[in-house]
Amino acid sequence: MARSSTAKPAKAAAIPATKPTKVAKTTSSRAAKAATVESKVKRGKKKPKTGPKRALSAYMFFSKAMRKTVQEENPDVSFGQIGKILGDKWKNLTDAAKAPYNAEAEKDKVRYADEKANQVPAAASDESE
Repeated sequence: MARSSTAKPAKAAAIPATKPTKVAKTTSSRAAKAATVESKVKRGKKKPKTGPKRALSAYMFFSKAMRKTVQEENPDVSFGQIGKILGDKWKNLTDAAKAPYNAEAEKDKVRYADEKANQVPAAASDESE
């Protein structure tokens, strides 16, 4: 029996009407991290640290003085919690109790201003050598 030319063509497989599936990424997370590290490395050079250190605040002088005692009073406390305890103690100090730390901070501001004023510019120091 011969087929007739009026035969219906075969139906194509029906494609479901769902969202297309995501294609797997071609780069691994390690490769992506390496690429970001390379891009960070390609940034400009860091400036040389030739200037004086900044002046410390009164709170920083207080925390330097009190950190050891707070650690001894609370041996099982983490670094961050020690900072919170120091902050609470600083907040609760009276102005009279803060006075010595404020005086140290003022001295340090003067020290910084003097060092900044006497600083030789980096370009000039390179030429003189």
